[in-house]
Amino acid sequence: MLAQGFLWDDRLRIIAELDGAGNVVSRFVYGNRVNVPEYMIRGADTYRINHRFISAACGFVVKLGDGSVAQGVDYDEFGIARLVSGTWLVPVRVRRGGVRS
Repeated sequence: MLAQGFLWDDRLRIIAELDGAGNVVSRFVYGNRVNVPEYMIRGADTYRINHRFISAACGFVVKLGDGSVAQGVDYDEFGIARLVSGTWLVPVRVRRGGVRS
Protein backbone atom coordinates (compact mmCIF):
# COMPACT_ATOMS: atom_id res chain seq x y z
CA MET A 1 0.00 0.00 0.00
CA LEU A 2 1.32 3.41 -1.02
CA ALA A 3 1.92 5.80 1.90
CA GLN A 4 3.61 8.62 -0.03
CA GLY A 5 4.46 9.32 -3.66
CA PHE A 6 6.07 11.96 -5.83
CA LEU A 7 5.48 13.44 -9.28
CA TRP A 8 8.50 14.38 -11.37
CA ASP A 9 8.71 16.57 -14.46
CA ASP A 10 10.71 15.86 -17.61
CA ARG A 11 13.79 17.49 -16.06
CA LEU A 12 13.73 14.96 -13.20
CA ARG A 13 12.60 17.58 -10.71
CA ILE A 14 10.08 16.77 -8.01
CA ILE A 15 6.96 18.86 -8.64
CA ALA A 16 4.46 17.36 -6.19
CA GLU A 17 4.17 15.16 -3.13
CA LEU A 18 1.22 12.75 -3.00
CA ASP A 19 -0.48 11.03 -0.08
CA GLY A 20 -1.40 7.34 -0.05
CA ALA A 21 -4.65 7.99 -1.94
CA GLY A 22 -2.87 9.89 -4.73
CA ASN A 23 -4.00 13.35 -3.58
CA VAL A 24 -1.55 16.24 -3.93
CA VAL A 25 -0.16 17.20 -0.51
CA SER A 26 2.55 19.66 -1.60
CA ARG A 27 3.56 21.41 -4.82
CA PHE A 28 7.06 22.68 -5.57
CA VAL A 29 7.95 25.83 -7.52
CA TYR A 30 11.34 26.29 -9.16
CA GLY A 31 13.09 29.59 -9.84
CA ASN A 32 16.72 30.47 -10.53
CA ARG A 33 18.10 27.03 -9.76
CA VAL A 34 17.00 24.40 -12.23
CA ASN A 35 17.25 21.49 -9.79
CA VAL A 36 16.33 23.03 -6.41
CA PRO A 37 12.82 24.24 -5.53
CA GLU A 38 12.41 27.81 -4.27
CA TYR A 39 8.89 27.43 -2.84
CA MET A 40 6.62 24.72 -1.50
CA ILE A 41 2.84 25.13 -1.42
CA ARG A 42 1.07 22.93 1.13
CA GLY A 43 -2.63 23.51 1.71
CA ALA A 44 -3.26 27.23 2.07
CA ASP A 45 0.34 27.95 3.12
CA THR A 46 3.34 28.86 0.98
CA TYR A 47 6.85 28.21 2.23
CA ARG A 48 10.12 29.69 0.97
CA ILE A 49 12.94 27.17 0.90
CA ASN A 50 15.99 29.22 1.80
CA HIS A 51 19.24 27.70 0.65
CA ARG A 52 22.62 28.70 1.89
CA PHE A 53 25.69 28.89 -0.29
CA ILE A 54 26.98 25.58 -1.66
CA SER A 55 29.67 25.37 1.02
CA ALA A 56 27.22 25.94 3.88
CA ALA A 57 25.70 23.04 5.72
CA CYS A 58 22.26 24.31 6.66
CA GLY A 59 18.99 25.62 5.27
CA PHE A 60 15.63 26.92 6.43
CA VAL A 61 12.00 26.71 5.34
CA VAL A 62 10.10 29.90 6.14
CA LYS A 63 6.30 30.23 6.17
CA LEU A 64 5.54 33.29 4.06
CA GLY A 65 2.30 34.15 5.86
CA ASP A 66 4.00 35.06 9.14
CA GLY A 67 7.75 34.74 8.52
CA SER A 68 8.19 31.93 11.03
CA VAL A 69 10.85 29.26 10.52
CA ALA A 70 8.86 26.10 9.88
CA GLN A 71 11.88 23.85 9.43
CA GLY A 72 15.56 24.34 10.08
CA VAL A 73 18.03 21.74 8.90
CA ASP A 74 21.73 21.18 9.21
CA TYR A 75 23.93 18.38 7.93
CA ASP A 76 26.57 16.21 9.52
CA GLU A 77 30.07 15.70 8.15
CA PHE A 78 28.75 12.97 5.82
CA GLY A 79 26.03 15.18 4.31
CA ILE A 80 23.21 13.47 6.16
CA ALA A 81 20.39 15.88 7.04
CA ARG A 82 19.49 16.35 10.70
CA LEU A 83 16.43 18.22 11.89
CA VAL A 84 17.29 21.31 13.89
CA SER A 85 13.90 22.90 14.45
CA GLY A 86 10.30 22.40 13.43
CA THR A 87 8.97 19.31 11.70
CA TRP A 88 10.00 17.57 8.48
CA LEU A 89 7.77 19.66 6.21
CA VAL A 90 9.75 19.27 3.01
CA PRO A 91 9.51 15.60 2.01
CA VAL A 92 12.91 15.63 0.34
CA ARG A 93 16.13 17.04 1.65
CA VAL A 94 17.42 19.99 -0.30
CA ARG A 95 21.18 19.94 -0.06
CA ARG A 96 24.09 21.69 -1.69
CA GLY A 97 22.58 22.47 -5.05
CA GLY A 98 20.45 19.36 -5.47
CA VAL A 99 17.46 17.49 -4.19
CA ARG A 100 17.88 14.20 -2.35
CA SER A 101 15.14 11.90 -1.16
